[in-house]
Amino acid sequence: MLSLTTEGFNQFIEKLPSVIACFDDKRRYIALNEACAEVNGVSKKDTIGKTIEEVLPDLVDTLSPIFDKVYLHNESVSNKLIEGKTPASDQIRYWLANYQPFDFSNGKRGLLVTAEEITSEVFAKRSAETNKRLLTNVLDSLLTFVGLLDVNGVVLDANKAPLTAAGLKLSDVKGKHFWDCFWWSYSSAVQASIKRAIHQVLLGKPVRFDIDARVADGFITIDLMMEVLKDDKGTVTHIIPSAIDISERKKTEQQLKLSQSRFETVINRTIDALVAFDTEGTIQFSNKRFEELTKLSVEIGKSKFFSYINDPRLHKRFADIQDKIHTVGIHEAITESTQYTPQDVCSLLPTNTPVEVALSPLLDGKEVLFLATISDVSALYEANQSLQKALEEKTVLLNEVHHRVKNNLQVMSSLLNLQANAESTDAKTRDALLDSQRRLKSMALIHELLYEREDFTHASLQLFVDKLLDLLRDSMADTQQVSIQKDFATQSIAISLNQMVPLGFLLTELLTNAFKHAFKGVEVASPTVSIKIYTCSDLVDIIVSDNGKGMGGAMHKNTGSLGQELIDIFAKQLKATLISTDGKNNQSGVTHTISFRTHAS
Repeated sequence: MLSLTTEGFNQFIEKLPSVIACFDDKRRYIALNEACAEVNGVSKKDTIGKTIEEVLPDLVDTLSPIFDKVYLHNESVSNKLIEGKTPASDQIRYWLANYQPFDFSNGKRGLLVTAEEITSEVFAKRSAETNKRLLTNVLDSLLTFVGLLDVNGVVLDANKAPLTAAGLKLSDVKGKHFWDCFWWSYSSAVQASIKRAIHQVLLGKPVRFDIDARVADGFITIDLMMEVLKDDKGTVTHIIPSAIDISERKKTEQQLKLSQSRFETVINRTIDALVAFDTEGTIQFSNKRFEELTKLSVEIGKSKFFSYINDPRLHKRFADIQDKIHTVGIHEAITESTQYTPQDVCSLLPTNTPVEVALSPLLDGKEVLFLATISDVSALYEANQSLQKALEEKTVLLNEVHHRVKNNLQVMSSLLNLQANAESTDAKTRDALLDSQRRLKSMALIHELLYEREDFTHASLQLFVDKLLDLLRDSMADTQQVSIQKDFATQSIAISLNQMVPLGFLLTELLTNAFKHAFKGVEVASPTVSIKIYTCSDLVDIIVSDNGKGMGGAMHKNTGSLGQELIDIFAKQLKATLISTDGKNNQSGVTHTISFRTHAS
């Protein structure tokens, strides 16, 4: 037991941060410090002389078995977790308490209670289990050191906690200078720190600092405090050192600092700028890359994000995310953003640097923030501009090429027409020249379609065939009475330039033959040439037929003709299958079926 008078004892316990109360053999309060009175919610004056039942009625069921164990069996109860309410508050609170027998000088049995309120620690631990972003390491218990020194720094007394931790007995430290004790004797520098602290507290300066104390199984870091006791005249009579174990807190702080350092290192070395801002657009965080891009300093908590990127699309994106949060909640909004985050190319002020911005929500504790990931795309933008310029120049050039080719073909067509109509040209030569003219017109039509569409690689098959039919019929004066039936697939069919050229020549030959020969020398009530276009996947069937006199054996007799040779050549170039069928009697007509794949190279 500490060697103090009643008055000294009261002063002594008043200096301690822990809750301390002393009971007599009737289980009545005979002493308590202000910390205890504050926890109880009953003043010291109204507490002295009263029992637990009178002061703390809500804790009677919890404390009575403990008091019985101490009073009846003379047993101590250490590190007992107490849960309950006191008149000070209607909220559940928690204490880690020690109950031990207390023998008065008259031989009567008393009870000494020391307690440390750990309500905040308990709530912090519970909170940590539901929120991983909060501290997960909560101290389960505190090592409370309490000692009594004289004005020379000699140890007069100490409680059990530090002695047990160091594997010592009171006799091992009593009578020694505090700085020479086992806890500090491992280092002369640490001993000097304890000496300076004792000197400062004697000068009336408060002392509190962290220091490593040696214990039986190594070292712990403690929060060491020193206070003085004074008598009624204000003379210092004693020094009270007290401490709590903060090893876990220190470890957590070091880990947090290390984690923070790693985090800052990573985000400051990333190639992208990162900015987090709140619902008002106020920047709460930015990395160095953002300042490098803007060439401006960012004032955290003051600078506005949209003063750097004032783009209507980004404002709308920001509003859409806020609406999403209000609709589905922050967690669902975050999940959706991880699956797909749209990006907008904006201008970063004041440098007008083109940047690509992705905006997504995040949760910082309980605060909703918005993270902007900003990528410098100036090099890509310049490359795209150059590419776009080159593409435009190429488009103009190709346009001009097709235009010139079309004009040249038209000039050649006109020359052939002039030659065919010349007086010196005989009928056979005229037919050959007109056939050549029609082939040139077919080629010119291809360039016309490409020129009109500004697509130099593909054109519509149906449009091409439709115009080719009109062109061929108009070029043959004796076919004006022949009707044309068209049955085209409704789904647009695109064919390449490599296919259009041989297909154009092939159709020109087949249709020219139909117009020139199918109805020659026969009477047909309704002379008709029909063309049908069907498609299935990438397979195209074109059927050219007439209701004329048919070919009979002529198809076999004229296999060596120029027309037939051209038909075979163009079908081969098209990589098409060509099947021609002839009727068995007059006016049954001829049918040609062309089959090819649109993707053939």
